[in-house]
Amino acid sequence: MVGMPPEWLEELKASPAYPDIVLGWVPDGEALALVEQSGSRATLAGVSAPVLALTGSETFPGMRETAAEIADAAAQGSAEQLRGSEHSWDPDAMAERLARVVHEALRT
Repeated sequence: MVGMPPEWLEELKASPAYPDIVLGWVPDGEALALVEQSGSRATLAGVSAPVLALTGSETFPGMRETAAEIADAAAQGSAEQLRGSEHSWDPDAMAERLARVVHEALRT
C-alpha cells in the first residue's frame, strides 16, 4: 500500500471485499520483493520457456519499461503491447495473442 494515492486507499477500504482483497496481494508482494532482491536476470535465469511480457496500449508509468526489462532478462523473452487500458485488456486482442502463444509453443 506504500505509495498508493490516499483516495485509492479510501475507496478500497469502502469496498465489501476489504480487507480480503488486500490479503490476496501478499503473494504478489512477496514475489516482487524476491525480484527486487535478486534482480530480473537472476530470477528468470532458470526459465527455459518463452516469456511474453504484455502491456496495454494505455498503462501506468513504468509498465512498458518493466516489460522490456523482463523480456531482456529472460532467455527467450519478448515484450509486446496490446489494446487495453491499465488492468483491462481488449478481450479479442488478448485471445488472439494467447492463441498465437499456444500455437508457437506447440510448433517447437
